[in-house]
Amino acid sequence: MSPCAKIRKYPCEAVCPSIRNPAPPARPNRCQLFAPGGVCQDGGLSGRCGQRHWAQTAIVAVCRTNGILPVDGPFGDFSDDAGFRAQARRSATLGMVGKWAVHPRQVALANQIFTPSDTAVAEAREILAAMAEAKARGEGATLYKGRLVDIASIKQADIVVRQSEMIAAK
Repeated sequence: MSPCAKIRKYPCEAVCPSIRNPAPPARPNRCQLFAPGGVCQDGGLSGRCGQRHWAQTAIVAVCRTNGILPVDGPFGDFSDDAGFRAQARRSATLGMVGKWAVHPRQVALANQIFTPSDTAVAEAREILAAMAEAKARGEGATLYKGRLVDIASIKQADIVVRQSEMIAAK
């Protein structure tokens, strides 16, 4: 069964053959590259398509469901730092964990966008601790700094902590 078949909400096999069967990566970190050129062509969109969010969202869903980390593809205009940052921020917002760099100057830009801040990591650890305490009390949710945290909060916090740990291990 294709990974996409597990996600009934996203008919990605029908609209995007490039993400039909994400190949298991050879490296243990398991990541899948989003190559926008091919995906845009599969979807009938122009090469440098700003309408690629639908494909990125589907890829993130398929990858995350299958335990694969989604990585955004290249931004070819390495003289356009603002454009690279904007595209990387959109990708990070959609759930991508990194971005290809086609030029050395893009590496630092990608690291700025995709590396969780110390503040974000500290907060994620606090959320995990608050939820562990709540679980010990038999509760499925708790308050953290005045807001409700639950299983979704644990998953989001865990992603931030794991990402920072993978970066630190390099």
